[in-house]
Amino acid sequence: MSDIVAKIQEKKKLNANDRIILQYIVDHLDEIPRISSRELARRTYTTSSSVSRLVKKLDFANYNDFKLNVSSYLKNLDYQNETPQAQDDLLTLLNKVSGMEMNVITQTKANLSMETLQRASDLLKAATYIDIVATDTNGAMADYLCHMLWGLGKIVHVYKEEDIQLYFSLHVPKDHLVMVISRFAFSQNIKRVVTNLAASQIPMIAFTIKEDSFLTRYATCVFYAYYEESSENLSKLVFYISLKFIFDLVCVILFSHDYEEREKLGEILKAYYQ
Repeated sequence: MSDIVAKIQEKKKLNANDRIILQYIVDHLDEIPRISSRELARRTYTTSSSVSRLVKKLDFANYNDFKLNVSSYLKNLDYQNETPQAQDDLLTLLNKVSGMEMNVITQTKANLSMETLQRASDLLKAATYIDIVATDTNGAMADYLCHMLWGLGKIVHVYKEEDIQLYFSLHVPKDHLVMVISRFAFSQNIKRVVTNLAASQIPMIAFTIKEDSFLTRYATCVFYAYYEESSENLSKLVFYISLKFIFDLVCVILFSHDYEEREKLGEILKAYYQ
């Protein structure tokens, strides 16, 4: 019995036939809108009456209502605080990952201060040139942010190689805004880069999880991404879900500063692809 069926069993008190039918639906979800209740009964070695009783238990008006909406019903079960497991079926994983993302975004919102958002808003509005310092997966996330910021009229560059990051930190023009992405802020190279930027009084926006580090001490503005201890891969996933939400928020803040100009730029870019 799949986790989905077990979860519904807890709430709806399913009998043996209900579980058999529901398990078939979970395993063949895309087919259900195309088959009749009689055909579903035939495939599950049950009866049309058994199918009708399950439809009622799941609070659907009739079988037509059921077959059109059961996919949405099963894809929107509450899994916000449940961790993916090795034995989970695809539908359970879909629900758990979407639940995890909603939970991460909720936690990220709770941790954001309006003061931080306002400070970031002021820095972004004033900046024409933005440089992003990040390595490894952080660098890949930085590429996403870079692309979005270019589309909003900023001139952006990502520095991923450690030696180039260090050289860059010694020669940053005063009119640049620097963003630094470092999950734990452990890197000695990032420490040197941040120290150099601070010595030159370059404004910095930091993205991290560490509240007490050299990065947070020197940064002009700090965004704390949400993070929770679990397996390393899931912990990283949680961090990057949170980080992307913050990036999207930063871009929307920037977009809102000069809506008409951003729309004009968007129309110009759109014309190139027509």
